Amino acid sequence: MLTDSLDLELMVEPYFILLQSKSLSCPQGLSADRYLAHINYRILEKPASLTDHVRKVQLLQHEKPDQTKLAGALVDLFFILKTAGFALRRRLLLTSRELIDADVFKRLSDKLKNGSLSMSEAWLSGLPTLLVEKPVLEIVQRQAQASLGAADDDNNAMLLADEYIENSQIDLAIETLEAAVLKKPDDEEPANLLIELYRQTAEFDRFRGFWQKLGKRHTEALPTCWQLANLEFELS
Repeated sequence: MLTDSLDLELMVEPYFILLQSKSLSCPQGLSADRYLAHINYRILEKPASLTDHVRKVQLLQHEKPDQTKLAGALVDLFFILKTAGFALRRRLLLTSRELIDADVFKRLSDKLKNGSLSMSEAWLSGLPTLLVEKPVLEIVQRQAQASLGAADDDNNAMLLADEYIENSQIDLAIETLEAAVLKKPDDEEPANLLIELYRQTAEFDRFRGFWQKLGKRHTEALPTCWQLANLEFELS
């Protein structure tokens, strides 16, 4: 299993870089091996961090191509998302099509259409995944369930929203951001993107409905961006 090869020394340098970066690409000048080792560590620590799953897939597609490890990374992503994040799963799978085994591609393609991935499926046993083997699987299942709904997992909402916008699924992007804002209304990054989507789509009635819901859910003063948006959209 990949965890056997994780070297704590390899994690020190990427740790400080990743803490300060939201980039999905390997930082210039950083060893791909060091970067991969730390991403693996972060995924085991917080399995539902979509940002780190996407970082790993892109690393294994480009900077450190590896057919079997890429297939394992995709399996981990499919396992964590289950039936959510269709656009994200589809894009990463399609961009990996020429880089992974044809049978693996077909099986994962079927999962896009026919439900979530079950870790009991026999074909998974030969893949170098992080999250499949016991006892890791039992721990990961509990952590993933908690992490996917955690209020501090804002990068996941932003990443999914970006994917929906890229695929012109604006309603899904708005729904994703609304859920994130309701959990943490003082985080201005998802709030500003959500307000901009309301503005660009002229969804002023939807904004007003959400504004009322937000006010009822959170009685404390809301960030300035919401106050300004309310004033702007009242005139629209």
